[in-house]
Amino acid sequence: INFYGRVMPEEEPFLRNPQLNGIVRFHGYLPHERVPAVLCDSDVLLIFVDEVPGAERVPTAKLFEYLAAHRFILALVPDGEAARYVRECGAGRVVPPRATAEIQKTLGWMLEHPKQVRALPDYTPDRVQQFSRKVQTQRLADLLDAITVSAAGVSK
Repeated sequence: INFYGRVMPEEEPFLRNPQLNGIVRFHGYLPHERVPAVLCDSDVLLIFVDEVPGAERVPTAKLFEYLAAHRFILALVPDGEAARYVRECGAGRVVPPRATAEIQKTLGWMLEHPKQVRALPDYTPDRVQQFSRKVQTQRLADLLDAITVSAAGVSK
């Protein structure tokens, strides 16, 4: 299990448990140009968003990179935007971040069904594609065109 980026101090005692020596590795932050290769070389991508006020409204930028990698996402997130995107794209499993028993059950399922995890049978590339920079830029351009046409019509 490879962790990249920040590990919170309250998570470290669990993750640095001696029983996990040789299983869990910490790499710190990576230069962004190396991130896509790491994501695509992974079997499962973990995204964690704690249950704090407003978290349900925030789909982190990391999520969109995860979706583009076409890898199984284990989303430990509150019900909200991030959870909705993972579900709608068929990109993995969503579990509330503090639901220990459900997390354990999901990890067990993943270990028992590695082919299904790897195959992502419900993945919907068309749904994921809507988040690409090209599609988002086109949407913005269309919106700006609509606004300028509307504004031009009002000023006449």
